[in-house]
Amino acid sequence: MSAEHLERLTDRIYDAVVDPAQWRQVLADVAGLAGADEAMLLTADVVTGASDAIFHGERGLGAAADFEAYYSAINPLVRMADPADYLARWRPTAIRDEDILARVELESTEYYNDFLRPLGAEHGLYLRLDRRGQVVTNISLGRDRRRGRFERDSEAALAPAYPHLRRAVALRRRFRGITAFAAATSAALGAASEPTFLLDRDGRIVHANDAGERLLANGTVMHAPDARLAAVGPRAGAELATAIKVATRPGDKRSGAVELKGADGSHTAQACVLPLALPWAVEAADGPAVLVRVAVARGAARLAAAMDGFGLTPAERSLAQALIRGQSLRTAATTRGVSVSTIRGQLASLFGKTGARRQAELVALLTRDA
Repeated sequence: MSAEHLERLTDRIYDAVVDPAQWRQVLADVAGLAGADEAMLLTADVVTGASDAIFHGERGLGAAADFEAYYSAINPLVRMADPADYLARWRPTAIRDEDILARVELESTEYYNDFLRPLGAEHGLYLRLDRRGQVVTNISLGRDRRRGRFERDSEAALAPAYPHLRRAVALRRRFRGITAFAAATSAALGAASEPTFLLDRDGRIVHANDAGERLLANGTVMHAPDARLAAVGPRAGAELATAIKVATRPGDKRSGAVELKGADGSHTAQACVLPLALPWAVEAADGPAVLVRVAVARGAARLAAAMDGFGLTPAERSLAQALIRGQSLRTAATTRGVSVSTIRGQLASLFGKTGARRQAELVALLTRDA
């Protein structure tokens, strides 16, 4: 194999880690180097027989469904009579089928006669690539009886690519695990009732659950200028920024808590800032990651839920909170720097959305469960 060919193959091998569709071309290249007709990337549990296979080859593609449905569970080259002994002796190497199971014994099996022979893979060469507990991954190469068994020249042709295949399969396992865990965690965060945010080291929001999105839309205690999570109010804002820096500080990551209060002094809450070292979180954040969970006071949470239910705008929420604290319309207008007529217009909108007819009725309606 020329240096140029090896470089192209190596690039394709590592591309396949994140783009599984590339594995078929990798298998085609490997089969070509070894003089094989069929190739399969197989990850299998040697105890249960559960497997995950990618096929290359005209016959192999057609046999994939049969393999998954039936033959993977009776594969005698993977499922051993003594799995513990097999795993104890398992080593990453290239090995022929007769080195795993005596030829006469293999040829007497249903797997050989009903799967390998129709596939044109009577002779096999197996590249053992990875083992995780009782789960092993290899590339199975096959060719028909007329071409004879694989010899040392096939192993020699594959030798330059073998370490790259091993590394790529290990990365594939890790990448798939991280992806699955990230999906499950994202779903769990999405289902959480408390506002939750995943941030990068600069406080940029990488992910926010539904409750977090609602909290930002509310704008009472947190907002997101320039896509960065920030607390309302200069003091809380500075404390949150510091907590994020501490949580991502190299060598001394620490969690923290920040008391949050809206600009009008209500809606108290607490933001818990937690450093995350999980690979999927670091990958998503492109570096140190932070989880921020916001616990809103029970009464404030109920008030916010009531306002959400009526679909109040931020301006209407602000006026409603002022009225709950006993402010007059004139004081509310002065505090917000708007005219009394603007405040009266907002109050009319509040009455229309809630069905209340007087200010006292409005306050009672919003606070009866808070």
